[in-house]
Amino acid sequence: MKKRIKEKWCKALESGEYAPNKKRDLLAEKGRKFDKFSAFGVLCDLHAIEKGNGWADDYSYLYSVYLPPTEVKKWAGLSEVDINRILMKYTKHFKSFVKILKTL
Repeated sequence: MKKRIKEKWCKALESGEYAPNKKRDLLAEKGRKFDKFSAFGVLCDLHAIEKGNGWADDYSYLYSVYLPPTEVKKWAGLSEVDINRILMKYTKHFKSFVKILKTL
């Protein structure tokens, strides 16, 4: 994983700016707008901000609902091995996710 993206992602997860969603397998879910995200959803939102992309009305990002789309994985330098390692250890809490990220 790219160091710059990992640092940015950890910082966003620890910032309190993103509320975790109840369904950790969805990238985002609607509260007031798209205000609840999975940890992967936070990564997608960072990509959206940097690239000027938007989220779809169905809570998908670049046609993906559950896992980061290929474009986001390439941008972040995330391999399938990284994603599987994260999925095996991830709980609903961002703090646990940050610990996992720091091991990549």
